Amino acid sequence: MTEPEVRSHLWVKMRKILRELYHVADDYDYFYKADDDTYAFVSNLRQFLAAEDEPSEPVMWGYRWMRLCPGGYFSGGSGYVLTREALKRIVERAIDRHPDCPTTDEDKEDVKMCLCGRAVGVRLEDGRLENGRDLFYPYSAKTMAQENMKTLYFGLWGSDPKSSVLDFDPSHISFHYIENNEMYIFEFLTYYLRPIEF
Repeated sequence: MTEPEVRSHLWVKMRKILRELYHVADDYDYFYKADDDTYAFVSNLRQFLAAEDEPSEPVMWGYRWMRLCPGGYFSGGSGYVLTREALKRIVERAIDRHPDCPTTDEDKEDVKMCLCGRAVGVRLEDGRLENGRDLFYPYSAKTMAQENMKTLYFGLWGSDPKSSVLDFDPSHISFHYIENNEMYIFEFLTYYLRPIEF
């Protein structure tokens, strides 16, 4: 990439990345994009995708913000998943081809991904459990545990939170705004810490 590491070039970089991934698309079922300050529980992501099992369908999953575009868009911070078919459609039919797929280079790559996907028939499905709990979180675990959830999310998502207290779930896939040292803590608590028996 020749573009500077600034938010204003996210979309041009993402378009280049998608074109590169397209060359190996047939070797993979799913593609996950997240920010560098996102902690993803890859084992939970794999479990979620194994239950979906539809790489040949044009689908994206993520955390939906209900603003900035009709039908909302998936948070790029907490990450979103594209099926093989979704990636192919976006590259083959949308990027620099479809009038509803933006070409201007600026931030908000996540909004543009959803606009381009919708333009070519990609379904946007919320990454949620059957009980309504989200799997992709656009905030850090610390923020979500400290804030009143109804205040934190007011006006931003499609449905109101069921409670004002965060109800963590072992199936969560990602948290955004995670500091470097917190990533090591997440890794340790998730994969190494084991309770002892008395």
